[in-house]
Amino acid sequence: MELSRYFVVAPGSGISPRELVQWLLEHSPPEVTVKETCFGAIADGPEEELKELAEKAREEFGPYVFSKVRGYPAGDERVCRRARGGGPRPGFPQLQREVELLDLIVEGLRAVERGEEVEVKERRPVPAERIREIAEEELE
Repeated sequence: MELSRYFVVAPGSGISPRELVQWLLEHSPPEVTVKETCFGAIADGPEEELKELAEKAREEFGPYVFSKVRGYPAGDERVCRRARGGGPRPGFPQLQREVELLDLIVEGLRAVERGEEVEVKERRPVPAERIREIAEEELE
């Protein structure tokens, strides 16, 4: 099955998107296409090839490069800014927020690698009634 994956560089990694793209191009089979982005790269190709490429990237760059499946292939008209008349691509604000958090995730992964215990605070969802109260307060 054909798939599209994001390859994202943690901001504090010291790795540039260009460096990541060059590495991806050198280590991907011919059926995989790679497009450079401001946060890393988008790669399109067979699912198994991309999964293997993501594993190799983790071996090469450690916790500084993250990969996740993307909903649309690169250049897809449904999410193309040119075709939509500008503005951010749907889902980009979410990706932007995830990128902002990557350095914290790297810090946690490195702590686990060192054998440190990491305390995870359990958070509960805000009840719908509380959200309603906040909204009503703001509207007053």
